[in-house]
Amino acid sequence: MLERTESHGQLAAIYTAADLFLNPTREDNYPTVNLEAEACGTPVWTYGTGGCAETLTLRESRVLR
Repeated sequence: MLERTESHGQLAAIYTAADLFLNPTREDNYPTVNLEAEACGTPVWTYGTGGCAETLTLRESRVLR
């Protein structure tokens, strides 16, 4: 588990180092974490709830059923 960071640079480095960002949310009306991960080039796998599916742009990202 990672500790909380207040550094945008450190957060971007964490997203960039990851092979995949899994967002297992079942309720999220505007999932900014999906946007942040994809902005760093990290694919996102998430459920199609709220605005999650609409935030995905990378070919490797997936909406889970």
